[in-house]
Amino acid sequence: MANTKGLTKETITIMFTDIVGSTAMADFLKTKHGDDKGDEIFIKKIREPHHKIIRQCLGKNNGRELKTIGDSEVRWNPEDEMAIEIF
Repeated sequence: MANTKGLTKETITIMFTDIVGSTAMADFLKTKHGDDKGDEIFIKKIREPHHKIIRQCLGKNNGRELKTIGDSEVRWNPEDEMAIEIF
């Protein structure tokens, strides 16, 4: 059993986000515009706006970013009620 002496217990909310169909969208854009331009369009028009919206919502409610990989994000919020209010 782990030693938990001196540690506090708290409830947090963890949120995972992902853009459904993003790989297909990125592939379509690469096919239509070439690899570099397709990636640029995907990042500018789809991925960055997604990250911006999530960050704005979390910033208003003490949420924190744990990890971002491509279009996927892992976020946490120290208050479960606030996490529900975000969305």
